[in-house]
Amino acid sequence: MRILLLEDEMIVVRDLKARLKSMGYEDLVSFDNGADFLSFLTEKGADLCLVDINIKGAMNGIETVQKIPDSKRIPIIYITAQADKETFDLAKTTKPSAYLIKPYNAFELQACIELAIDLFEEQSHEEPEQKGLQVIDDKVFIKHNNRYDRVKLSEICYLEAFGNYTEIHTESKRYTVVTQLGKLEQSLNEAYMFRCHRSFIINLNTVIGFDESAVYILEKCIPIAKNQKQEFLSRIRVL
Repeated sequence: MRILLLEDEMIVVRDLKARLKSMGYEDLVSFDNGADFLSFLTEKGADLCLVDINIKGAMNGIETVQKIPDSKRIPIIYITAQADKETFDLAKTTKPSAYLIKPYNAFELQACIELAIDLFEEQSHEEPEQKGLQVIDDKVFIKHNNRYDRVKLSEICYLEAFGNYTEIHTESKRYTVVTQLGKLEQSLNEAYMFRCHRSFIINLNTVIGFDESAVYILEKCIPIAKNQKQEFLSRIRVL
């Protein structure tokens, strides 16, 4: 699980990272400005964002959240020392999952995170019209911008999970759909599609190489879970 932190005080960042690591969260990426935060989120995605409202720079935390693309919708938790109603009302317009006032303790932080994730997943399941993917025979129609593109299942090289959305990669294009990877797995049940890791489904026909811990597709190094290694080897021919 990847958590992004938007906070410009390094002392607070170090403390927050220490608290999160003690809770078992390891994939933590921090930013001190909105522009870099948005660039990373758009390119690589995340599962949760912890955002300080009062940060220095061209955009404060609320303004940064307002610019998050719809395709990258993820739970947002504001962490702030500002407890006034005006700031809260403005933050509320961005529909955050929680609003945590400093100082907070470890339990309050963990409770906010767990509730935010659970609530977001429930809301995602209630919005099937946003999945952006329809399967017909050996073809899949994937929503891209304002239309659906037809893609043969065999042309999909791999799928990568980013929390509540998934990136679908072909040789020439990358699509993003607001659907969890596990949900897509139920639709992509062709023999050549293989769930090699909790975050990846691969097309075995597009594998160009592998080693002890990963497979290689389109020059992408994709991990193989230990408990999936034997199954993977049984599905391919090795000389």
